Amino acid sequence: MAKNNPTKDSSQQLTTPADGDNPNPSNSPDRFIAYPKAYKLLADRIIDVTPGELAAWIWAEPENGGLAAYLNVDESDSPPRFYYDLGRESGHNYLLPLMSCWFLEKDIANFEPIDRYITGEALIERWSKRLAHDVEGFIQLRISKGRLQDLHPICGGITGALPNDNTHPPLEEALFLISEVEVVERKDLSPKEPAKAPEQVTSESTEQTTPERQHANPLMWGQAPPPKPPVLPNLPKTNLDGWAKAIDAMARHFLSEYKRQPNETEAWQQLLTNPPASYAITFKEGKSIEMPGEPLLTRDSFNLRWNRYTKMPP
Repeated sequence: MAKNNPTKDSSQQLTTPADGDNPNPSNSPDRFIAYPKAYKLLADRIIDVTPGELAAWIWAEPENGGLAAYLNVDESDSPPRFYYDLGRESGHNYLLPLMSCWFLEKDIANFEPIDRYITGEALIERWSKRLAHDVEGFIQLRISKGRLQDLHPICGGITGALPNDNTHPPLEEALFLISEVEVVERKDLSPKEPAKAPEQVTSESTEQTTPERQHANPLMWGQAPPPKPPVLPNLPKTNLDGWAKAIDAMARHFLSEYKRQPNETEAWQQLLTNPPASYAITFKEGKSIEMPGEPLLTRDSFNLRWNRYTKMPP
């Protein structure tokens, strides 16, 4: 796992008050702990965890490998969940709301991250050691091509940010999946292995070809290649609405770029920050996105669609 070191700015913003527990009895199954203590417990177990990663895990939610956070634990027996509200919170600072968050102690103790994240500031520093100049341009180009997904828990992403543009957060505040960062490093920043010369086919080798070899290379013997599995195996064959077509196009682009199918979180984030251009998708409010001629698509309705489309048919 690549290291993701906290940035100087992030550490300065995390001057937190003294941590503590809520007044629930210690034997309560719903024992809550405040953000400072929760972060300390995570940092003791997870190498190089950062506050930005915790924000990303809250944004992802437990259903997608993230964490649940709560508010007003000391004021209510049924504290409400905390959600980042896209486009409706003031400012770009996604770390500040963490100060008001509480977490279930059992959730923190059992949490094992599926995805790790790195801040834009840390990524610029990391790639500055391997690129001669214009690291920011290099990153922006990979974002525009869909090879890096730029996550910002409050703004969705930083796509569209321009110099001196205060309506979008700067590149330094974005969060990136380390798995995608490592793919870019392998393809673009590491020397490629020399290509192997193709094996010469001779009459002698043809005569010795076994049925097993013919099956392994059907094109050589005039056979049709085996069919490729569908990107979304349970996508309806007919009568697709606009959202089904857009989700299919997004998944195919992701598969072409990363050679794998996105998980639910990656797919939703792709629709938010790098949707298929021909569908004119924009986010409307909260965690909803819109498309001309189609109803709003919320995160919950997307999850239902994604689970239905990706379920292997019997």
